[in-house]
Amino acid sequence: MKKILILLTAFLLMVNSLHAVQTWDGTSSGKWVNGSGTEADPYLIETPAHLAYLSARVKAGNTYEGVYFLQTDDFDLNSKTWTPIGTDTYKFAGVYDGGDKKISKLKNAIFGYICSATIKNLTLNGAEVTNTSTLCKNTEGNSHILNCHCTGTIKVTINTQASSTSEFFAGGIIHCSGGASLTMTACSNQAIMNVTFPNYSSSGNAVFGYVGGFLGYSSCSTLVSQSINACNMTIAPTGYKYAGDFIGIAGSGNIIEKSYSTPSANMPDGYFGVAKTSNTTLIRGCYARGTYIFSTGCITQTNAVCCYLAPRSSDVMTTTIRTSGGSNINYNLPYYWQSESYCFFYAPNNAKIGLKDKSILSELNMLGDYFTMDLEGINDGYPILKWQAGIRYNINATCDPARGTVKGGGEYAMGNTVTLTATPKSGSTFVGWSDGNTDNPRTITVEGDANYIAQFTKSAYTIYVNQDGTSNIE
Repeated sequence: MKKILILLTAFLLMVNSLHAVQTWDGTSSGKWVNGSGTEADPYLIETPAHLAYLSARVKAGNTYEGVYFLQTDDFDLNSKTWTPIGTDTYKFAGVYDGGDKKISKLKNAIFGYICSATIKNLTLNGAEVTNTSTLCKNTEGNSHILNCHCTGTIKVTINTQASSTSEFFAGGIIHCSGGASLTMTACSNQAIMNVTFPNYSSSGNAVFGYVGGFLGYSSCSTLVSQSINACNMTIAPTGYKYAGDFIGIAGSGNIIEKSYSTPSANMPDGYFGVAKTSNTTLIRGCYARGTYIFSTGCITQTNAVCCYLAPRSSDVMTTTIRTSGGSNINYNLPYYWQSESYCFFYAPNNAKIGLKDKSILSELNMLGDYFTMDLEGINDGYPILKWQAGIRYNINATCDPARGTVKGGGEYAMGNTVTLTATPKSGSTFVGWSDGNTDNPRTITVEGDANYIAQFTKSAYTIYVNQDGTSNIE
């Protein structure tokens, strides 16, 4: 018996160690020992020292173009000074898979400069950075960011100007994108994001600060798709208030699609999509809650596009549109609005629909089947993206239609409670469900797919007596 207990204890310790958080000691001497760097057999980044070693190797001139890496545990960088992976001279060009793990307590961006790289499946939890962001400082080439997220508290300090025009910018996930293109898919910023810019110039010159929940400055073709901005943003000094829910400053060729934004408690006025754009930013298949200002150049086009806004206190699509010039225009949505100086949004069906109404999905999903209703209760009942949803189950509730009706069937999330109600027709009586339960209405907790058949019996019969003395009962 003692031997069995010892073996069980050893097994449990081994399982716990496989999921332990690895805390960085500040060294970079831990060369990885497992994997060959191929897609099928990536190099395993099993400790923070392995990650620091990768940074050192790229700095020495190894860009790892086409090489694959996989993180195997959560890392705590212990708020120690971190050297980002990739420099302006030698940019990381490989594929880094975070393995759906976390990296916490950042003191710098995990990646410095990347070029035609892919970073995916990684969550960054808590950061305190200067003149950079959490995941990456600069992207070049054709880079891809997939399933990456920000949580915890992010403190971003910016003291370097974007140009001689006294413009500053900051991003929650990426500081700046350049090169040919950047794609950000199924990403989110759900952090508390505190941004600090320099004080205003003593000479009286205007100083502008632009913040993006995802990206500070885009100078290439940037696509944000199937993503969520839900960060709680504050900007200091208070004179800085140019916040785009996804992008701070954008050039031409930017698209924000199949995404949504929720209001920041400390930032009552923000820009929908992008705070400042010098050309055109296409916004399509999106919705947002809150009061938004629209930047010059934001545009949605074609009948296959749906952009909705809703105020914080209601799911009815009625809002006040503020132009960047400060004037207010009230609309009941869906709406069509066009101005030479600002932007227009278009919703194809001229009907008022609540964002919590299931019928909204037919509008939001015109670009594909990406949105679903919030059955898990993770977005206050507003639509969520399908990648957020957990496993869904079908509850089938049926009966003989000649005897009655039943309500309550449909798609539900694990743990949802469902009320099934059986209503008999005239001449029928409810007697129970197919599994023997007789409650009506009946409340069940969803644990998987299930079928329930409401059973009825006749409560009244008609007797027909024939001329020959025989009878029939119906």
